[in-house]
Amino acid sequence: MYEADRLFEKLSSPARLGSAQGLELDVPSVNSLVSKESEIDQGSGGTIFKCRLNSDRNQIVVLKSFKRRPQESIEAYLFNSLNEFATLKAVQGHACILGVYEFLLETGQDEPFYSMLIQYCKNGDLLSLLSKARKLNLQIPNQNKDFLFLKCAQAIKFLHSKNIVHRDIKPENFLIDEKGELKLGDFGNAMDLNRIESYTITSEFLSLGTTSFKSPELYLYKSIPDDEIDAKKINYKAIDIWALAILYFNIAILQKPWAEATSKDYEFKKYKSKYELASLNQLDSYQLNKNLDSTFLKLPEISRQTIVKMLNPDPDGRLTANEVLRSEWLIQVNISLEEYAKKSLSKGRDDEVLRIINI
Repeated sequence: MYEADRLFEKLSSPARLGSAQGLELDVPSVNSLVSKESEIDQGSGGTIFKCRLNSDRNQIVVLKSFKRRPQESIEAYLFNSLNEFATLKAVQGHACILGVYEFLLETGQDEPFYSMLIQYCKNGDLLSLLSKARKLNLQIPNQNKDFLFLKCAQAIKFLHSKNIVHRDIKPENFLIDEKGELKLGDFGNAMDLNRIESYTITSEFLSLGTTSFKSPELYLYKSIPDDEIDAKKINYKAIDIWALAILYFNIAILQKPWAEATSKDYEFKKYKSKYELASLNQLDSYQLNKNLDSTFLKLPEISRQTIVKMLNPDPDGRLTANEVLRSEWLIQVNISLEEYAKKSLSKGRDDEVLRIINI
């Protein structure tokens, strides 16, 4: 049985719940595998540490400690911690997905808590890279911006092929390794649709995510009573596609088309109205350009039709990850990337990303 499945099976046993002792699953201890060196970051979900393996002091890894939130039950804490580990573990093997190694127990506190060992990415994240480029007025060639987006889209396609959805796609969740390559991480909001019945789908659960990247349908669930939400009818993959399109605005022009996808936001309200009245997803390039606002017109022309189809207000009308990658635009980008890689003297490295990082 797959390790995470075994742990979930134990979690479902009522005998393990209701006390601090119920938190103790049969997994390795933190101290048996790693030694902490320094704290990297701390947030509401836990603390990130830079560590070294006890078995190989030259190998640096990251320890993410899961923090039990106030009012969070033992069962919910265990489920959320295991879910983040299990969803990331289920999508290992792709070049653009962060590596994950072990689910660990840490004791010595008031109650035991859990951590996971993940890949160390020394060069920060995509948001930091883009922010640095803007601050220093560094020009990233459009071709290289498209290479970055292609890799992000490939990561999402791989997730969706495994029936995993991320639900928090944004530039700060794409980390950058020592070769300048992107690695999608932070699976704290992720879902494994193969076991959708294990999730408690509420309006609060559906509201998770980052405001400017959230799709319009997510805001509608705020007004629906929890017992009226049909979890199996929600198009979860379309949520990722919407966020992926907003991510492209960040990469291409360092701005977003609107603050939030609600009727309160003038820019989004105007876009949605045009989408419905002019059927933007059905227009040819010439007609589309006549109907788009200035923010969209800043995007490279070849990308606009695909991005607009990804930003269909109707989730069931959005492109799938496969369709995004089969667009004329990204087919050309993929061909260019393959040619670029063949000519490059530094195989397996993104020299443009490393150039900006090293300035």
